[in-house]
Amino acid sequence: MIDGPGLALRIEAARTLAQRLELRNYVVYLGFLAILVFFSIALADQGFLTTDNLMNIIRQTTPISIMAIGMAFALSAGEIDLSIGAVVALSALVTGLVLRDVNMLAAIPAGLGVGLGVGLINGLITVKGRIPSFLVTLGSLSAPGRKFGPDVLKGPGEGRRRRGHGEDAVRDRVESRGACGA
Repeated sequence: MIDGPGLALRIEAARTLAQRLELRNYVVYLGFLAILVFFSIALADQGFLTTDNLMNIIRQTTPISIMAIGMAFALSAGEIDLSIGAVVALSALVTGLVLRDVNMLAAIPAGLGVGLGVGLINGLITVKGRIPSFLVTLGSLSAPGRKFGPDVLKGPGEGRRRRGHGEDAVRDRVESRGACGA
């Protein structure tokens, strides 16, 4: 048992350490650790901490983490990019199409180039045109979907619509059954 000046010195050392660490800076990490421990215990018999499951978690969180890193740069500059999801989807679409038709060596630069191109256009409009990035990226959010819809995924020689599919076929079926569906 420590008493007197030894106890006071240890208490003061603990306070100094606590002030230096500032627990609020580590709340996110401690929260993550608490969630990990909770699920490790709750799902221990279902293989939560297996290598396959941890790799699956890493694979699923990687794209969002990469987007979050890019968004951190935009936010630190006082800007916001609302089109990041659409640009990533467009880049993935272009990568997939080029991969299907050519090869991997052409697909990766094509996807990166599309992302770079859209970002460059957004940046130039924002900086040179002095238009808020909120408005520029809101506009470019929907632009890729208009130009590159589901028809892009069809192979060569396939028609734009097959008979019996799409809005026309649904409207024809509803009209043939009447208003009550009889």
